[in-house]
Amino acid sequence: MLISKSSNGKISLTGKRSAGWREVIALTAQEAEYSSDDQEKAELYQKAGDLSLERFDDVDHAIRFYERLGTLPFINTYVGVVPAG
Repeated sequence: MLISKSSNGKISLTGKRSAGWREVIALTAQEAEYSSDDQEKAELYQKAGDLSLERFDDVDHAIRFYERLGTLPFINTYVGVVPAG
């Protein structure tokens, strides 16, 4: 299987589709986790959530990725959310 990311951020792959897309989602989330840039983190978690829904209709995993967006400081400021505590 070959996974590649183009200059515009589009992810493409060849090989076994179902297993391949699950790997793409996992790698996208992992890339978000290790990114030091909050904007990039947000984009990658959003992409992982979107792919979970689009490819597998997996609401539970998508929600987990979307919830991670709420942990980013600039997202809470942008949407006017005040963190609990």
